Amino acid sequence: MEHFHKDLRAVLSLAGLFALNFFASLPAKASISCESGTINHHENGQLESCIISNNIKVNVSHPLEGSSMFTCLQKNYIYFDKSGQFQSCILSIPLAIKKGNLVEICPEKSLVSVSSENERDQFIRCRQLTY
Repeated sequence: MEHFHKDLRAVLSLAGLFALNFFASLPAKASISCESGTINHHENGQLESCIISNNIKVNVSHPLEGSSMFTCLQKNYIYFDKSGQFQSCILSIPLAIKKGNLVEICPEKSLVSVSSENERDQFIRCRQLTY
């Protein structure tokens, strides 16, 4: 009987560790820190835009071109479409965009946007803002 209790404790300990590992490794939900009073929502409740409190890293994936990562500048608006996908922001640091064999450099504080007809035709573009 003592051997049974020892085995049961071992199984329960392993189950507890497994459960802890499972819950600790669940993906975290992303959040955006917005300035008070600047939040706008689409009709479906998704975030449309806000002025971000901190610089935010954005990763945009394309099935053929790979992914691009860039950082949006704090104290400026960030925009999303109705499905919650990133649309545009102001860059905090320059971004190099590969277009075939060419590379376009988007300077700091330029507007970067992602537009797409569908996931396959998604592309990144930038334009320098004039103040």
